[in-house]
Amino acid sequence: MRRARQKVFAAGAAALVALAGAGFAARRSEPAPELGDPAPRPAPAPQMSPPPGVALLVTRPGGSTALVVSRPGEAPLPDPIASFDHAAEAVIQGAVLPGPEVVVLAVADGDLVRLAAGHAPQRLAGGLVRGSRPLITPAGQVFVAREGEERHVDAMDPVTGASHTLHAARGERLRLAGVAGREILVHRVGRAGADLVAVDEASGATRVVAPEISPYARDFSVVADG
Repeated sequence: MRRARQKVFAAGAAALVALAGAGFAARRSEPAPELGDPAPRPAPAPQMSPPPGVALLVTRPGGSTALVVSRPGEAPLPDPIASFDHAAEAVIQGAVLPGPEVVVLAVADGDLVRLAAGHAPQRLAGGLVRGSRPLITPAGQVFVAREGEERHVDAMDPVTGASHTLHAARGERLRLAGVAGREILVHRVGRAGADLVAVDEASGATRVVAPEISPYARDFSVVADG
């Protein structure tokens, strides 16, 4: 009986040694932290992009308009990046060309003027409808309304001022209403009434969108379907 106990004790001791060895081996298999390792650094805070600039045409008494690029909340207004002179009573309308640099095409006294930082104002064309605004597509194509024996819509190069007529109509008034896909919307006013037509920007093909519309309509917005 004593021998049996001894055998049991011996077996139990061997099992404890085996367990202790297994535990020791498990502890040694885990990578030990190295002294002197720096603590993990927190991720840097995301950089906030500055708010987009807003191109402003600031007309001053006496016949001078300045192009200013300001950011929301910025006061006072920064110095102008370009300016030009015109008749004191002129109505100034402008539009921004898409691109990395701020370039504005402005209509004043029937002239189309190009304004850009670091450049003198450049007169691109004359004979435009006074008080009109150049129409610029997202692709950077420029269209203007011109006066003459016939009212017509011209496609114009925004650098050289070279142009060709896209659409012509007899009437009292033409107004560029907007862009819908690859068509230019034109509000035509004549003695018999007014309508709204769509003119293909490449071929000049014309279709009537609204055969009867108010001749006094002035502001137009194009919204996507749905």
